[in-house]
Amino acid sequence: MTKDAFATLGPIHVAVWLGACQVTGAEFEEVINLCRIRIVPVDGVGPGMAFRLMDYTDQPACGHVRYLTGSVFLDRPDTLALYRAHLGWLDQHAWQPDQSHDTLQTWATRYAVPDTIPNASHIAVLNGQEEIAR
Repeated sequence: MTKDAFATLGPIHVAVWLGACQVTGAEFEEVINLCRIRIVPVDGVGPGMAFRLMDYTDQPACGHVRYLTGSVFLDRPDTLALYRAHLGWLDQHAWQPDQSHDTLQTWATRYAVPDTIPNASHIAVLNGQEEIAR
C-alpha cells in the first residue's frame, strides 16, 4: 500500500531546495516519480510539522516527532489520536496526488539547475530566467 507524504510548500520552497542542493530537473523528476507527495498549499490553515505514525501487527502503535534539538516517541493513545486527526486534516486539504505530481514537475522544469551547464553552481533558474551569480 502506497502511503502519502504531505508537504506544505510553494514554488519558492522548491526553487530554493533545488538551487541549494544543485539538483537538476531530471534528478528531481526521478525523486517525484519514486514517491507520492501531496502538496498542502502554503496558504492552508493548520499546523505544519514533521511526524510519522507507525502501526504494527505485533506491538502497540507509536509516533515519532523530530524537532530542532531532538526527537520524541509517542505512545499514549490520546496523543496518537490527535496526530491521526491531523493526518485526516492533511488528507482533506492536500491536493490530490496527480495534481501535486504535475505541479512538482512544472516547478522542477522552471527552477531546476540546468542539466547541460558545466558549472551549475553559479546559475539559478527563477521564473524561466537564468540568473548568473557573480
